[in-house]
Amino acid sequence: MPFKNMQTIRAARQMNSHGYQGDEGNPRLLRPPILANAAFSIVTGVAMGIWSAELAEMMGVGHGAFYAFLGIGLIMFAATLTLVAYRPTPFLVLMVVAADIGWLVSTSAAALLLGSSLTTAVGTLITVNVVVAAMALLQYRSILAFFATQEGSSEQFQIRLCAPVPVPAESLWPVLSDLGAIQRFMPSLKSSVLSTGDVSGVGSVRTCESLSGQTWSERCDRWTEGKSFEMTFLTDETGFPYPFERMRGGWEISPAQGGSMVAVWWRVTPHHPMLAGLLLPMMLLGLRRSMAQVIDNMAAAAGGGAGKRRRLTASAPAMLLC
Repeated sequence: MPFKNMQTIRAARQMNSHGYQGDEGNPRLLRPPILANAAFSIVTGVAMGIWSAELAEMMGVGHGAFYAFLGIGLIMFAATLTLVAYRPTPFLVLMVVAADIGWLVSTSAAALLLGSSLTTAVGTLITVNVVVAAMALLQYRSILAFFATQEGSSEQFQIRLCAPVPVPAESLWPVLSDLGAIQRFMPSLKSSVLSTGDVSGVGSVRTCESLSGQTWSERCDRWTEGKSFEMTFLTDETGFPYPFERMRGGWEISPAQGGSMVAVWWRVTPHHPMLAGLLLPMMLLGLRRSMAQVIDNMAAAAGGGAGKRRRLTASAPAMLLC
């Protein structure tokens, strides 16, 4: 299939005029803190295994075998982190942060329960936990940096996805640009209409309702016929369902080998920006699944109906971060 070659993947990345690369192209923001965590974990695990008896005596709680077993667990954790670092994703890094927080909570709770039994080892435990907390913080900050927009943007974070489509751009554009018809292609929507304007274009407003009854509106602020459009979500409207104080999105299409390349993006500022490291990895997971289906449905409509439908996930990378 032509969409499986590297030319298509490179084309998806070249479409991005904002310099943003995701985990497929540039993991440098996510990888270093994961590798540092792996190095600290393996050193700690090996030390616990070698000096397990001495550690048990110093702690005053448990037997040497327990600390040796705990050391093996840390070595296995380090091996897992090394695998994660090979191809890190924001969600996987978030799971590592959760594991580090679990360590901090469990060891702190144990120290409180054991009380005076750990008097001679409190310094060691505090040192280890300070390092673990620092690793968790660095990993969380790497997630924020991964999604950060370039300086000058009015929003703080962005997600941009690209997908190859086996339909020419000139055939797909009329389907993609019919703003009021998005419900036909997005199964999670109950309805979508142009609430302002008779035709799609600058100034038109699309109002959508989800299957769960949530509603929101988007205003078209930019339009380049046959190529792209940009929507501003009306976040100030009563009942806006998403946790963002500013939110924009857009679609782009360009010719590519064997068809076209479609990009869809969102730029957001959460109400609580420091929580973006929790929100955006999960948002990315959901968008990669849902938007692959939306674009697949659009391709089917542009290609002449369900009889010609081909799942993008079966013939190409589903949704590339680009």
